[in-house]
Amino acid sequence: MTGTGLNAGGLVGLAFGSGTISASFSTGPVSGGGNVGGLIGGTNTSVQLNTSYATGNVMATSSGVGGLIGNENGSGAIDSVYAIGTVTSSSTSASAIGGLIGNHGNGTLSNAYAIGSVTVAATATNVGGLIGSQVSGNVQNVYASGFVTGGSSSIHALIGGYCVTWCIGE
Repeated sequence: MTGTGLNAGGLVGLAFGSGTISASFSTGPVSGGGNVGGLIGGTNTSVQLNTSYATGNVMATSSGVGGLIGNENGSGAIDSVYAIGTVTSSSTSASAIGGLIGNHGNGTLSNAYAIGSVTVAATATNVGGLIGSQVSGNVQNVYASGFVTGGSSSIHALIGGYCVTWCIGE
């Protein structure tokens, strides 16, 4: 799937509302501007995701990029998910880039992992092997094993940055 704007995903561009996505997957590469994910570009409100995965590489030219979800901006529960593709952003001002989720909002993430590498420009911020930026919510029983390369601040093998407010564009 190739796009140039916001909310590009291998299965769903923008999941909005209070629905559930279950037992779903995407195997192809995904590229776009911002809020780009291997399965879902972005979510709002309380979308639930479980037993799902993405295996394709994810490439973006902006912020909010993840191997599974680019921007999870809500309070939904995410359980039993994984991503194994590489994640890259070419933007020199990118933020919230993660192997599984670029920006994780107020929901719960459990039983999840990412094993693809994450590569960003040297000036990118909030970059993580699992989550680029964690706003609040709970994270439990997770791991990441891919290399994280690039970035200037808040770079970590698991969670890049923990923010008390919105992290993208800081």
